[in-house]
Amino acid sequence: MTKEIKDFFKDVTVEKDTRIIKLKYLNIEGIHIRYEKWSWEGIIGETCIFLMNEIKNIEKSRIIKMIENEFNYSLADNKYTVKDSGEFVFYNFNFESN
Repeated sequence: MTKEIKDFFKDVTVEKDTRIIKLKYLNIEGIHIRYEKWSWEGIIGETCIFLMNEIKNIEKSRIIKMIENEFNYSLADNKYTVKDSGEFVFYNFNFESN
């Protein structure tokens, strides 16, 4: 049985005070991604979640370029954060106050 992309991310947890506005799963260049647009404490942002085992040997600049190309958003010109949680790597970007 073939796994769906969402199955790779079944252990991703969402904090209870975070509201997911949009959720989709992508495969870009063979890399699985969980994309979220979210709201938390008056801030709206976006996150691309990657599987650590798929990107551990990929240059950070390539990951950034994937995000920029897919979402038409320049991480180089704007603030973003990267959080490694062991199994997953979270790229958070496009923050705005609501």
